[in-house]
Amino acid sequence: MYRERATDAPSTELPFYKNESGGVANSYLLKAPDAAAYLGVSLSWLKQKGKSIPYVRIGIKNKRWRIQDLDAFIAKNVRNAQ
Repeated sequence: MYRERATDAPSTELPFYKNESGGVANSYLLKAPDAAAYLGVSLSWLKQKGKSIPYVRIGIKNKRWRIQDLDAFIAKNVRNAQ
């Protein structure tokens, strides 16, 4: 399964788990600061305007975002320059 964790901080590196083949596991759940950093937006933007991004609710207040859902949100919102 998962064998090593890169970091706990959402600052410079995202906390990705590596799978047995050395690749990044794409089903890892990101906390709000990490999801915001992944998208390149502020935490307040994610909380206010990121409501269209699917998330997993854990308990009453805790939300987590899957990397594949964040990637799908990015792909859906790509605009071509004119």
